[in-house]
Amino acid sequence: FSDAGVEPCECKFLEWGWWGTDVETGSGEGAKRSTAHLGVWAAGDVTREQDIPTTGTGRYAGHAVGNVVNSTSGTTQQYVAAGNLDVEYDFGARSGRLDITNFDGRDFGGPIVSIPGITGGNQFGGSLSGSGVSGSTVGAFVNDGARAAGGVLGNFSVGGADYGATGIYVGARTD
Repeated sequence: FSDAGVEPCECKFLEWGWWGTDVETGSGEGAKRSTAHLGVWAAGDVTREQDIPTTGTGRYAGHAVGNVVNSTSGTTQQYVAAGNLDVEYDFGARSGRLDITNFDGRDFGGPIVSIPGITGGNQFGGSLSGSGVSGSTVGAFVNDGARAAGGVLGNFSVGGADYGATGIYVGARTD
């Protein structure tokens, strides 16, 4: 994190970490082997729909971390990168903005809205774009102890010409 100029979230009410797997399915010519090394996950106490505020705004700050596949130099490289997370959300309008900055030298973000039909406001999603990439995010509000919607967590995926990244983000409410 420090090499990237990113301050990790002090989100003591959340958990995040790494996972890996090596799975082989099938046999003979139909056998497939799938591996994942340094996959990332995030977990927290998701705020119940009825506990989400219906007025006011919330600001959140934290970090994003994920895996990158980068072929922009002509050689494919795979590595882990980190960036900063900023979220501003209007609970009355059920919409806001999510930005991930300084992620592998790239900034991307976009509007987020409550996911209609799936939830009444404790989950959100939206499109991301910037720095030559585009993609999407899905996230949720989480409790910080007794404080409902005291944090956010979610995942993102972005890609562009010869570049792709996917990962998670966590953040704490700052107001």
